[in-house]
Amino acid sequence: MSHTAVAAHKGEKALKEAVKLLGKHYQVAYRELETFYEIIVESQARTYAVGIDIKDVQKANELEIYSSCCSKLERVGCLL
Repeated sequence: MSHTAVAAHKGEKALKEAVKLLGKHYQVAYRELETFYEIIVESQARTYAVGIDIKDVQKANELEIYSSCCSKLERVGCLL
């Protein structure tokens, strides 16, 4: 069964939707820091954190944010 997501949001709303998508696989949280959002992912016994610039989040939709998070998480060793 495949799922189709519609990229309709931008900004923090899009970030929340991207976090929901990541949350289907892992325990995920995020927080806003001074210039970027930190996305924290708990996978089994490990915790990973990646950052996305606030300006990038303001311009991107949820699928772009999700894709960026996945790419960054793979680079730090979290297999999605």
